[in-house]
Amino acid sequence: MGGGRGRRGGALSLWRVLRPGDWSELVGPCSLSRLDSPLHGLLEEIRRGGCPSVVLWGPPGTGKTTIAHLLAEEYGYPVVRLEPGKSVARVLHSVSATVVLLVEEIHHLARNQQDLLLLPIEEGRLVLVGTTTENPGVTLRAPLLSRVRVVEVPPLSASDLSVILDRALRYLREEKGMVLDLDEEERARLIRYAWGDARRLLQMVESLVVGGARGVSVRNRLRQQVSWGGIPHSRSGDDRYLLISALIKSIRGSDPQGAVYWLARLVSAREDPLYLARRLLISASEDVGLADPFALVLASACYQACSVVGYPECSWFLSETAIYLALAPKSNSAYRALNRAVEAVGRRGPLPVPMHLRNPVTEWHRLAGWGAAYENPHGNPWHLTAQRFLPEELEGERFYEPVLVGAERGLWLRFLRLREAFWSYLQQVEGEEKCKGSDGKSNRDGSGSGSSSVASGD
Repeated sequence: MGGGRGRRGGALSLWRVLRPGDWSELVGPCSLSRLDSPLHGLLEEIRRGGCPSVVLWGPPGTGKTTIAHLLAEEYGYPVVRLEPGKSVARVLHSVSATVVLLVEEIHHLARNQQDLLLLPIEEGRLVLVGTTTENPGVTLRAPLLSRVRVVEVPPLSASDLSVILDRALRYLREEKGMVLDLDEEERARLIRYAWGDARRLLQMVESLVVGGARGVSVRNRLRQQVSWGGIPHSRSGDDRYLLISALIKSIRGSDPQGAVYWLARLVSAREDPLYLARRLLISASEDVGLADPFALVLASACYQACSVVGYPECSWFLSETAIYLALAPKSNSAYRALNRAVEAVGRRGPLPVPMHLRNPVTEWHRLAGWGAAYENPHGNPWHLTAQRFLPEELEGERFYEPVLVGAERGLWLRFLRLREAFWSYLQQVEGEEKCKGSDGKSNRDGSGSGSSSVASGD
């Protein structure tokens, strides 16, 4: 077990001190030492005289700002940084020659601010180098996106963070006279708690060295620093939608382990429980559907429960529902049936309601024949009717195709038995009517012959 020792100093700001000053110090997927680095082609273009505007997109603490500064120096133009709260118009007005404009977290720029960048980029008076943690396809205007090159900066791996941790420990020891002894488990835990964020890793190291209480182990101090609420998560960015997509696909794929893990990721980040409950409601209908109609009832109860009980207890309701949906039989027949019907509406237009299905509200409607030929299905033991319920133009169309699993199989087979019995009944009635008709005809023929005989006799 180790601990921190050495003299206390002011704010270390390790993440500032250890920021790479040139490309050789860069660590991670964008390092030029890696053949698959996304920067190789970009740097080659710049060094050949090209001036592409760039937006670096990736999670926090992956080196976007460092890369942005290093790229800005490659262009050979003066570099201007857009300070928070400063308008683009004021910056552009203050420069008279081509400049490189550094904009951190560019997704915060309003639409009109983004529009001001279009013409200068188009005319070559401005080279934009921006960074963002949010999806540029969502947060940036299409005209600006068409003028920049988006470079994705992937998260740092555990081995990348290990290199950065070694640099930090060496700097503390050699430059500050501070020593932080870490065993293998403590080191692994420190890297794991960084969640791919180099800045977070260095801040935790700094806190352990400078702010550690005597007699408290590194492991316990790490545990004190990390809580559920500390997990990085953006409700307005990709995090939310990537995780919810994984949750719903796990449910659809009938994997309760995956479903509860991705739910745990969202719950650990304190995602809005009502948002999660709404998505489970949708899955109950879209993915489980008629195979288990109770799933929708349970999901509705979950939403109601989450609306009156908050964290941490509401997470139990969400877990119960997510696991139930994952275990339930699956059918999307209702979803597909509606899509087919909507497609028919678009293809055939608003077809008129057949006369027998129209409700005769007024006397004029009755005189016009509305509802006159309607047959109420409750008039027979099978509660069915042979009437047509689709517009004549759609006769023979099949929108609903059953999925023969779970409760839907039972519903469909029961319906088939009922319909078969009803058609047998109709055939029997039709046969009886024919017999009656034949008997009547025979009687008429017989009486006619008799009459003829009588007449002949006369």
